[in-house]
Parts: sequence; structure tokens; C-alpha cells
Amino acid sequence: MNEKHLFKLAIICSLIGLAGVVAASLMIEPDISSIASLSGMKEGAYVKITGSVINIRQTEKAAFLDVGDETGQIIIVAFADNSGFVKKDALPPFLDKGSNVSVEGKISSYNGKTEILADLIAKQ
Repeated sequence: MNEKHLFKLAIICSLIGLAGVVAASLMIEPDISSIASLSGMKEGAYVKITGSVINIRQTEKAAFLDVGDETGQIIIVAFADNSGFVKKDALPPFLDKGSNVSVEGKISSYNGKTEILADLIAKQ
């Protein structure tokens, strides 16, 4: 094989491998965690929780939800640029106090409190 053929083969294998990694990452779903178990997790860890909306506060740049389950309560932060969630001061119609939701996002800490930076908030 000459150099051109090896280069083409390497590119094709790389693209196939990359497509496989992307497909696998889309199929992996995080396990549902209890809210109490989140305080021991490392910042930046990707988690999924379920619970009921206790309170909703919204600013121009973000929405803040207090969500609770039988083990505790946590603040969920959803920034206005998260696709599909906050759109110019309007929360989705299903989202109000008492709604059961599923939240996926990254663990963060603000003023010593654990919170979740939401990537996805869905009706439960």
C-alpha cells in the first residue's frame, strides 16, 4: 500500500470510530440519584434526579427551581441559553409548583451549596 491509501484508510477508520463514540454516548443515560446522595459527588459529575418542583424563581438570564424528593431538596439552575428550556422569560407550560420533573445536568457548588446546572428538564 502506498501512503495515500494508508492515509485514506486511517481517515475512514477514525471517522467510523468517532461515529461509534458519539452513538454510544447518546445511548448512555445516567442512573437516577437521590438528592441526598448528590452532596458527596464531585463537582462536574453528570447526574439525573427526579422530584417535585417546590418553588420557581426566574430572572432575565436564568430560572431557579427548588426540587425535592423524599431525601432532600436542591436548587436547579437553567440558564436562558439552554436549548428547549428557558425562552425569554417564559417557562414551559408544564412547569409549575408541584410538577413532577426529571432533571439531568452537572453538579455545581455556589456559596457552599450543591446545585445542578440543568441540561434537560422534562415532565415526569
